[in-house]
Amino acid sequence: MNKKVSNELLELYNEHNKLESILKELQKENDCFEGVNLNSMQLVEDCTVKGNELWCGNKKLAKDGLVDDLYFCNQSTGYCEDDYYGYLYFPIDNVGTYLKMYYEC
Repeated sequence: MNKKVSNELLELYNEHNKLESILKELQKENDCFEGVNLNSMQLVEDCTVKGNELWCGNKKLAKDGLVDDLYFCNQSTGYCEDDYYGYLYFPIDNVGTYLKMYYEC
């Protein structure tokens, strides 16, 4: 295997482990983080905050402001109203980039 590819794979593996470690810390504070799907992660760019709402273009992504001064949440309730699911949006920078992750709890 190409040495450069091997090094890149190792770097990605290490970054994935760091992310899992961060999520484990968040899980200690809130059990809904146990349902975060790491494979669902994507960057959402060019977002703006209007009042307590997170917007991307004409689409409202979240409406209730920052949760714990850490992330925005777009949450829905399941059919029996005892389960929750949605998206978490973590700010990455000060220019409107957010990390979006799906969760269930």
